[in-house]
Amino acid sequence: MQSVTKTELGQHQRQRIIAALRQWGPEVDALTRVVVHTPTTATDRYLDDRDGPALTLQCYFSHLAGAEKAASAAGAFVRLLDRDEFSNMMNDSTLQVRHQLFVVRPFALVRPHGAPPIKTRCTYQVAYESASANVDIWLADYLEHHVPLLKMQPGLLEMEVYTRLDWISSLPWQRAAAVQRNKAVFSDAQALSKALHSPVRDALHQHSLNAPALNGRSSHFPMLSETIDFASPKITP
Repeated sequence: MQSVTKTELGQHQRQRIIAALRQWGPEVDALTRVVVHTPTTATDRYLDDRDGPALTLQCYFSHLAGAEKAASAAGAFVRLLDRDEFSNMMNDSTLQVRHQLFVVRPFALVRPHGAPPIKTRCTYQVAYESASANVDIWLADYLEHHVPLLKMQPGLLEMEVYTRLDWISSLPWQRAAAVQRNKAVFSDAQALSKALHSPVRDALHQHSLNAPALNGRSSHFPMLSETIDFASPKITP
């Protein structure tokens, strides 16, 4: 997952980046999906986080070795950000680029029968950071008690939690250090806002107040998300 911050990304540039990813992805070993996240507007009854990422590229790999290969010094991620479509951002002195690999924990949801797939959705992109020694206690409580509440949100289409791991990277950009990330996906910003003003949101807030202390910071950002799926993983020596 790579986040680009402190720059503006217009609609034209967003579409150019999506087109570039469609060309880049089929040549990347073990890459199965990329989700392109850019900021949108929604309202949360309890939070109003600012200065979120202008672009997040969420890249799914079928195995860790493929992700680490892409993160090598001359790997796929370096080649991607060397493309012309990213030149304006990479030449911006205010730009910050961060990356982090995670284990994906998907959670099955009951969707209405016959519900069509939605190409562009709205994601609540959440991150937790902490240097506390009790992260495992907090995470166990989150997975056991918070996730079931998250799954009850009205209009929820997709739910995933990402937990940290050790990984090898030679990328020239800063490593992020979130202890957990997650996303809740909705059809649009209106549906997300409705969920964030529901009784379930109140229950989530109450659980957060009573959960084991994380002693860190969290961020919650609404993002417009477009998914690009790729064929079966490529295997090369």
